[in-house]
Amino acid sequence: MNTSKKRARLVSFVAAGTMATSAMLGVLASAVAHAKPLSETTIKNECNQAGGSYSTANLGGGMRWSGCTYKAADGNTYTDNYNNGTYTTTNQVGPRPQ
Repeated sequence: MNTSKKRARLVSFVAAGTMATSAMLGVLASAVAHAKPLSETTIKNECNQAGGSYSTANLGGGMRWSGCTYKAADGNTYTDNYNNGTYTTTNQVGPRPQ
């Protein structure tokens, strides 16, 4: 196969891979954007099942923050954050013990 045919073939593979990746990211973003809020009971129960520590606070104005702090398999401590039952972020809050 000559060089120009190889290059054209490579470009088509890269383009196909890029399109497939873009499609998957779009599906994932859409799923997250349309996720239903979890109840406080669900957040608390799932946190307890993970061996975590559940916290919640009323922020006023109809806003509630909930968090679950847990030690992950990588040895680090994380907090999953929820606003009104909708997952927002995960923060690393502690290093792995030495």
